[in-house]
Amino acid sequence: MNHSLNDDEDILVRLRQARHYQMNQKTSEEMLQNLKAQERIWTHQQRMRDRLQWLFKGALTCVVLLVPAYIVLKDRAVQQVEIAGSEQLAQQDKNERVLFRLAVLYQWVPELQQYEIESETFDEVYNRRLKHGESQQADIRIDSKTGALLWYQNNGKGLASHSQKAISESQKEGIAATFLQSMMGEEGSRYQMISRSSEMVYQQFLNGIPLLGSEVAIRVDERGKVVQYSASHGALGLRLSDLIGPDQAITAEQLQATLREQMRLRYIENLEAVDPDTGEITRTGPMLEYAPAVRFSGAVSLNAESGQIIYTSNYDRDTSRGVSPIPVSPQENRTQIKSKQEAAMFFRQVWGLPVESDIQIMEKTRDRGTLKGYKIYSWDGSGGSAMLAADPVTGKVVELSREPKRGNGRLAQEEAQREAVRYLQMYMDPTISEVQVAHTSYEKVRNLYTFTFMVSYAGIPVVKEPDQDIAYQIAVDGTTGELVAFRKNAVPDMASLQKKLPLKEEIITPEQAVTQYVKYNPFSLAYRREEGRPSPVLVYTQEYRGNQDYRIFIDAQTGKAYSAKR
Repeated sequence: MNHSLNDDEDILVRLRQARHYQMNQKTSEEMLQNLKAQERIWTHQQRMRDRLQWLFKGALTCVVLLVPAYIVLKDRAVQQVEIAGSEQLAQQDKNERVLFRLAVLYQWVPELQQYEIESETFDEVYNRRLKHGESQQADIRIDSKTGALLWYQNNGKGLASHSQKAISESQKEGIAATFLQSMMGEEGSRYQMISRSSEMVYQQFLNGIPLLGSEVAIRVDERGKVVQYSASHGALGLRLSDLIGPDQAITAEQLQATLREQMRLRYIENLEAVDPDTGEITRTGPMLEYAPAVRFSGAVSLNAESGQIIYTSNYDRDTSRGVSPIPVSPQENRTQIKSKQEAAMFFRQVWGLPVESDIQIMEKTRDRGTLKGYKIYSWDGSGGSAMLAADPVTGKVVELSREPKRGNGRLAQEEAQREAVRYLQMYMDPTISEVQVAHTSYEKVRNLYTFTFMVSYAGIPVVKEPDQDIAYQIAVDGTTGELVAFRKNAVPDMASLQKKLPLKEEIITPEQAVTQYVKYNPFSLAYRREEGRPSPVLVYTQEYRGNQDYRIFIDAQTGKAYSAKR
């Protein structure tokens, strides 16, 4: 099949016919006649006005031809105003880009002309759903700003000839590569295939370096039809004029020096570790780990130009300046809620809510992870709403929330943190003597501070599991500092753990830790997009490595590397 396009006018004519014509109600001959008839109509308005002036001067009989054209153009202009409002010209440009991409797709998949449009929406992403008969369906999504095809799926296998011989895998790859080039234009030359299974996956490369988040997956069926196409938003609207090249990246030695400055200790309560070389389980229980900063996830990225660590998770934090542990004294007589009556009393006496009786309290059970049957008490009334969750056995409160008051003014973060720590001591576990602030955020709309805390021991963070860093979360009102929410997450058992924790005095140096860390966690250059920056940023990353099911941990006492499943 010849998939070349003659010119822009041919493309737009084809698509306008496909966009405004109900294909399933017309025969192929009628469709071609209609295409020829409308070819004179669907031109730009300025060209049509010029043509109208010329025709009017030429002969009075041309008026008969101009009337229907004028009506069509008039209706089209009104439709544009309704869609775009004051941004009519910008919207018209977007329309043309979407039309162009649809035309290319319809050129590749001519059987789509037999489908009827089931639904169509035009927002930041243009969506079109097509159907043919009862079971055949196609979906199309196009970025309205750039005209890039984001998604295409067609289950219309019945339109293909079953007598056609199945094509080879190499032919599928050729079709996929050509289709990609048609969809991407000049950018298509920057894509390389990175994996091949039931679909071909391509990624964009800049200066020979992969661009993270630019993956495109294409599926071709046995008869050579492209039946699925999926592209991420990561490569849209990039500016490459001021792209940083690999020659401007820091050296491997500078990378290791940066990592040495960032290496931090962390206690892990439960870790079933295996030897990364043999796969045998070699140790279980607590470990004192060396890792770059304290991170929620195992992948680490650094800006390849400056060497600074890039923090991508809400729970990441920069510990290069040091972290001061906060001493705490948990309240001995913690609140216990075991009934609707006690919940009503708590809401009324502690939070001052107008709860008249326990009849207004809703009670149900809910699982919290592996813990089953937690009691949930909730109230909803004229004075707001509130909820608390309690341990089904002890009645200890593990979660609280209510609506913030949203007053005027804003506390300083330091003052809000003091209030958060004060409330934390009312509900936290009694065996904990110090915590560290893992993350702080402020929500302007609700005027709300949220603090996440990690358990700490001798100035070192303690986590229950490698990917369960956060022990508690506290939210306080930004005006009054009053408690708005409390939540207990993954809290280590410090009562038994303190007897097992290794001594931090008996550890290897950060230099030795980095050598092992880089050996088992190699870095490579990649480009990635950052919010607010039009050009991709060059980074050293571990994200572009194959299987990320396992993480490597460096034992701070022995320097040995261990592997554990995520």
